[in-house]
Amino acid sequence: MSDNMAIRLQDVHAGYGKMEVLFGITLHVASGEIVALVGPNGTGKTTTLRTIVGQVRARSGSLEYMGEDVSHKPPYVLTRRGIATSPEGRAILGNLTVLENLRLGAYTIRDPAQFRRGLERVYALFPRLQEREHQSGGSLSGGEQQMLAVGRALMSRPKLLLLDEPSLGIAPNLARTIFATFEEIRREGSSILIVEQNVYLSLRASDRSYVMERGKIVLEGESRGLLQNPHVKAAYLGVA
Repeated sequence: MSDNMAIRLQDVHAGYGKMEVLFGITLHVASGEIVALVGPNGTGKTTTLRTIVGQVRARSGSLEYMGEDVSHKPPYVLTRRGIATSPEGRAILGNLTVLENLRLGAYTIRDPAQFRRGLERVYALFPRLQEREHQSGGSLSGGEQQMLAVGRALMSRPKLLLLDEPSLGIAPNLARTIFATFEEIRREGSSILIVEQNVYLSLRASDRSYVMERGKIVLEGESRGLLQNPHVKAAYLGVA
């Protein structure tokens, strides 16, 4: 495997109990790349992310992170090695302040100066969070909570950032604001894998994309090209 590869899944099968959800998933994210994994709800996208971070064990196939086989590594090891997730549903702690939620994202950071730099970075990306620093997470709007979830994941300065449905349940203008930050996040050193139902936003924001249907990758390629793909246009963009 090439040294410039952040993550690679090769022929991965995974699921829950007797139910198989992923049927031979092969995908990769190169270092410094933004990749989207798109498709309908319930098709296995979130399970793919859970398999990457060790929450779901691959039944077969291989999973490599930065050139190392991590198929059997527990989640806490992968977190310490630089994988961070902004989960579906955001999972912020509503009774804690914005700042306290961000501190939780930096639990692997021991250097106070590094923590301050991380906080400044998040506030530069999402000025609303700084304005609401001492408000409870539960008092934020849905879009602001999504900003907080992404910001919390960034506090650990991840090498690989996994974003699960960052546009779900928020106003379109705030979704565009969040997606507009991905390029800056990439420039600061993180590779990004976006899992999304909003195909148009995802393809516009990414370099390459995979289309997943019924637990399998059915299309892949440069995102710009997939925007013009007849199946993608008809099935996901409402264009005949």
